[in-house]
Amino acid sequence: MSLPLGETFHDFREDKNLSLSQAAGDIVTKSFLSKFEKGGSSISFENLWLLLQRMNVTLSEFVYRAYGYMWTASVDFFHELTRAAVDENFSALDQLIADANARYQKSNLVSDHLNYIVARSVKFSLEDKQLPKEELDYVLDYLFRSEDWLRYDIEIMRFIIPFVPVDTLIQMARALLKHSSDFMKTGLNRTETGEILLNILALLIKNRKIHDAEVLFGLLHRNPTISSLILYSIQLHALKAALWFVSDQQDKGNAEIRWVLDTLHHLDQNRFARQISAQWNDLTGENLDFAQLFPNQQ
Repeated sequence: MSLPLGETFHDFREDKNLSLSQAAGDIVTKSFLSKFEKGGSSISFENLWLLLQRMNVTLSEFVYRAYGYMWTASVDFFHELTRAAVDENFSALDQLIADANARYQKSNLVSDHLNYIVARSVKFSLEDKQLPKEELDYVLDYLFRSEDWLRYDIEIMRFIIPFVPVDTLIQMARALLKHSSDFMKTGLNRTETGEILLNILALLIKNRKIHDAEVLFGLLHRNPTISSLILYSIQLHALKAALWFVSDQQDKGNAEIRWVLDTLHHLDQNRFARQISAQWNDLTGENLDFAQLFPNQQ
């Protein structure tokens, strides 16, 4: 498939209201950029990257538009799989399993075989069955061949962890925290990786791996990326409280904001609690005295 890179670049440049000279800068010539936009010349990845940076456009945004605002096949697959799992739609799961297997038989690609196994794992999970050991081993061998996991690998983990042995879960959690800090800075990656780590913690507790659970809890509690997930959610509750308060539901608003502050207090997030208190005062016009609510906190 030949992507319309030049045409896509032209669209972004027009959106930014930039002339050819402004977009080209000292990276390429104006005439070269004009030819590239019209499909008359190719461009090196390095120069395309620099031109996109100049326009404040990310590579993923550029590729997404070039593909006609369509997700890649793997992202579409995992979206469909998630939807089928949430709806417990077995007919959709069977179709996804069959399609993945058909692709694998034709392509012999590892990714197609992985997709087939992962789709089966979802169905087995809903049926409270165990994934065959050889299939689980195939997935784990793939994952631990390199622990520098990216989006596709994270998607696989989301579905496979209910079947992973406890000792391997501990290894997986440590590897995620060690190698994925940069990867987790992106919003969706952060959410999905955080979900995996919390699910691993839950499985450790369920299997009474107390020491390992305590260690992982400490790592997660000190991890700023994981903490931010919790704080985003709590801040949403704080805004909901303010919305209730200003829409003549003062009792509900007061109860919700008190829950927010109590929760932050128990999480040792008193600095953030003071910020929430200041935001409440600004949004509602009502004074919420943090020092009065928690007199023992500095």
